[in-house]
Amino acid sequence: MNKIKDDILSLRAQARAARYLALKTWEKEEAKDRQMDNVTSFVLGIAVALIVGIGYQIHILGAL
Repeated sequence: MNKIKDDILSLRAQARAARYLALKTWEKEEAKDRQMDNVTSFVLGIAVALIVGIGYQIHILGAL
């Protein structure tokens, strides 16, 4: 009976460790994705600002 109980406790500990490692791996991937999203958003925001600014200048110069 003790052998079975020890095996169950061992399996529970292994499962807990596996879940912990999976969670940490997932958190690292999420952090990488979040950083990549922030950089992409910044670059696209600058690009849109430049396009709008150039379009506005063309509009002003064309109106003169």
